[in-house]
Amino acid sequence: MYDFEPISFSSNNTMDAAIASVAGADVSGSTPATAGYGAPSTSVTNATVGLEVQKYGRTTGHTTGTVAEINATVSICFQTRGPFMCAQSATFVNQFTITPGNFSSGGDSGSLIVDTAGNNPVGLLFAGSSTHTIANPIGPVLSRFGVTIDPGDEGDENGNGGNGGNGNGGDDDEVFDIDLTVNGYKVRGVKNADLTWNGSDAGEIDIFRNGVYVRTVSNTGSHTDNIGSRGGGSYTYQVCEAGTDTCSAQVTISF
Repeated sequence: MYDFEPISFSSNNTMDAAIASVAGADVSGSTPATAGYGAPSTSVTNATVGLEVQKYGRTTGHTTGTVAEINATVSICFQTRGPFMCAQSATFVNQFTITPGNFSSGGDSGSLIVDTAGNNPVGLLFAGSSTHTIANPIGPVLSRFGVTIDPGDEGDENGNGGNGGNGNGGDDDEVFDIDLTVNGYKVRGVKNADLTWNGSDAGEIDIFRNGVYVRTVSNTGSHTDNIGSRGGGSYTYQVCEAGTDTCSAQVTISF
């Protein structure tokens, strides 16, 4: 089961968020006990200017920062044209920002941001730059999906456990029902990925890129994802039988 908030490119957005069900035995709600900050509180709090916060992300691990702005309106580029032009952007309102710039980096999106005083959830990390990290306030996100914070069990030093979106968690011995192979390449500088899979008899397959639902396709055993941007970067793919948690392992490619 999964759900996501569609992004509008013609009107204001309040969140860039998605949710998916996971097996409780395989994924914990807490970060690594020592390398991270432990488990989040189940009580959320609002961002205020000057609030000291922390997060545990896939790329930069455990970092701390300070809320710099609240009720911010930001424009996020989702598709570039050449090295300097944005071909498609979306506007987000009522967001908050965090400094310093190294609070997060690419691949940290989806990390839960909590305060340093009590690990109270504050926001959901979704974008950033060299100077600021941008986050959705956590309250509206939880309300949108009708969920609450589950602290789970303390994670360990190997990264087992962790909040959704930071790429940690799972069991090294886990058996996946679908076998996925991904080949990344460029056509005239634009990134593409050929996905091929087997092991599923379902009629349709859900495609996920970097933990975010992309589309549902007929189960032909293959699909080409036109990423649509240039330059480098890494992309993690997973395919699942449509609307279920019968999935492949995650496969990461780099350009």
